[in-house]
Amino acid sequence: MDRTPALNVLSLCSGSGMLDRAVRLAIPAARTVCYVENEAYAAAILAERMEEGFLDAAPVWTDIHTFNGKPWHNVVDCVIGGYP
Repeated sequence: MDRTPALNVLSLCSGSGMLDRAVRLAIPAARTVCYVENEAYAAAILAERMEEGFLDAAPVWTDIHTFNGKPWHNVVDCVIGGYP
């Protein structure tokens, strides 16, 4: 049994989720707990990839300007982000 603790990731400017996938491949215990992506097309790709099981199922916040990080305090271990 793998006892590696989970690494909860918050993904900002997530795009299509490739950075999240790369982190997961590099650190198998990493789990994205929230995506923030304001482009509708990219958010749709994220949802599709979550349905396929390619990405971790998690909420997608659609506006980085109104994203409230306080609820994620003590939940998130790592923040990653793409270029906006």
